[in-house]
Amino acid sequence: MRILLALSLLTLSLVCQVPAPARAAAYPEKPVNFVVPFPPGGGSDRLGRLVDAFLDKHLGKNFTFVYKPGGGTMIGTQYMATMPKDGYWMGTVNTPQIYNVIEKGAPFKLDSFDYIAQMSSEPVVLAAPPGSPLKSAKDFVALCKAKGTKVAVGIPSGTSGTVWYASQGFKRKAGIDYTPVPMQGGNDLNASLLGKHIDAGVGILGPIMPEAEKLTLLAVSGPERVSMLPKVPTFAEQGIPVMDIVRRLFLAPKGMPPERLAALRAAMKKVAMDPEFEALMEKNGFLVSWVDGPELEKLLKKEMEEIRQLPK
Repeated sequence: MRILLALSLLTLSLVCQVPAPARAAAYPEKPVNFVVPFPPGGGSDRLGRLVDAFLDKHLGKNFTFVYKPGGGTMIGTQYMATMPKDGYWMGTVNTPQIYNVIEKGAPFKLDSFDYIAQMSSEPVVLAAPPGSPLKSAKDFVALCKAKGTKVAVGIPSGTSGTVWYASQGFKRKAGIDYTPVPMQGGNDLNASLLGKHIDAGVGILGPIMPEAEKLTLLAVSGPERVSMLPKVPTFAEQGIPVMDIVRRLFLAPKGMPPERLAALRAAMKKVAMDPEFEALMEKNGFLVSWVDGPELEKLLKKEMEEIRQLPK
């Protein structure tokens, strides 16, 4: 009996010494690297920082910002595509710019990424300097038809950026020509307009908004007027069918663990639906326009195919 009791105690002692199975660490354990393929201070950086202000609340960690500008966003986007697929690397791109760099032979495709969400979409804005004689998009079109390439128009990111691609569609639909003047970004465009160094500029709503009250705003793209600029008519209202919008996307290297991708998508949705976030976005000149990752991927592929059908 004593032997049996001793054996039982020994067995119990050994069982107690067996370590319990390790629990999977909660995700995320550390900040998520966020690649911005533009210089600091632009619209994509500003949007990322607005989202970051709500990440600790809705994800538990914040972003670590990684800037990789150059090549019309090709450098930063390719860098992001080659980073570890562990849920700790993601970044931002815009449309139609990503379509443009892919068509120009980028080493990545739309299928190179997992899509987290569209966080915002913005119209393109046609603006003129303060006190400009131009008062509408029709006035601008008339000026271009009269003077052609003598008209200087500022375009952020030169001939490889989001606005360039949209402006080409505008030129084609309006049947006009002008001389594009490359700008380093939205801040550079605003400074050139305020300094009256150019006749007009085409920019994205967010970067334009800080100087909107000083500039002469002629038109916005999209199907309807923007709530932040209710007095500015659309191109369509003025007989020019410019519907282009800029989509601001969050994406990650293809192949992230499904549960981590789901966690990021859920967190971004919570951020987008947060009333405080929406108020802060509008205050900073952005429109919340959330689209979930799977739906976004389908939408991008559809738009890409439509763009490929356009005359070159």
